Amino acid sequence: MLFSYSGCGGNKNNFQTYEECEAKCIISKVVNENPCEQPREEGLCSAVIHKWFYDKTARECRSFVYSGCAGNSNNFETREECEQQCVAETSALSACEQPQDSGPCKASFQRYFYNPFSAQCEMFLYGGCEGNQNNFKTKKECDENCTIQSIRPPNPCELPVEVGPCKATLTRYYYNRASKRCETFSYGGCRGNKNNFETKAECKKQCGKDNAPTGDGCNAPKDPGTCTKNLYLWYFDRESLVCKPFIYGGCGGNANRYVTKEECERRCVAPLPARAICSLPNAVGSCRRSLSRFYYDFEAKACRSFTYTGCEGNANNFRTEAECFAKCSSVQ
Repeated sequence: MLFSYSGCGGNKNNFQTYEECEAKCIISKVVNENPCEQPREEGLCSAVIHKWFYDKTARECRSFVYSGCAGNSNNFETREECEQQCVAETSALSACEQPQDSGPCKASFQRYFYNPFSAQCEMFLYGGCEGNQNNFKTKKECDENCTIQSIRPPNPCELPVEVGPCKATLTRYYYNRASKRCETFSYGGCRGNKNNFETKAECKKQCGKDNAPTGDGCNAPKDPGTCTKNLYLWYFDRESLVCKPFIYGGCGGNANRYVTKEECERRCVAPLPARAICSLPNAVGSCRRSLSRFYYDFEAKACRSFTYTGCEGNANNFRTEAECFAKCSSVQ
């Protein structure tokens, strides 16, 4: 702000021009420069102000001491403000997906990065500071983290639909495992996954019957597969005759996996003969809730009440006595 100086005394917060004041004291706001990409800068003054900056090498927000003037835009009042600006936009990329980045420093350290175009780990010279996580000290470390994923990519037909974080509305097709059909969705225009086809014909060619899981899924054991995705699916447990959740890795495995509990029960529980369910022993489960339920006592040929703990147990578990009787009264 402009003020009238008397000509003597005062302090150093005194500049002859507006430009000189701004250059010395205002945090630089470079047009179109992403603050999350800028290095940490303490500034030129001598104050001790606790602020936060985004460390793009560690991919997290960290505290630092800001001197009170100059610096850059990678300077946030709170950790929450920093994370809202920077963490959300970078967390979707794994180390293997990030571009090769030597950093701004001038050292020459031999490192390795994963090149998605060649599907190989390649050598590069790292400058010694900043950069990103696609930076491994040895080729072995790079291979172990990245190339195994590229050798065994997940089947796109088994991935859930993902519209992506952008705001476009592009008509695309994805394979719906529940309906076993190629269906339309609105794609946002960036990221997402490979269950994304420009035409229905392309989707059907990739995800037709030849690509569907084979074999009797209900009789197969639980199999998480060989990849490292974390997909929350359901499988049929032959011992308890109920559908249970499990984490599927995204590729490999067998046909005993279902997108929803309802789909699993429709395919595996509904066709079971009543005797298979009604002859199971009473199982209270392993949790701590107290739910009133009924089970069929096969020896006494009667429905009896019991307290269910809320998880595990087996299929001989009915919400009402009438439901139990309807299912099991004819069992001999």
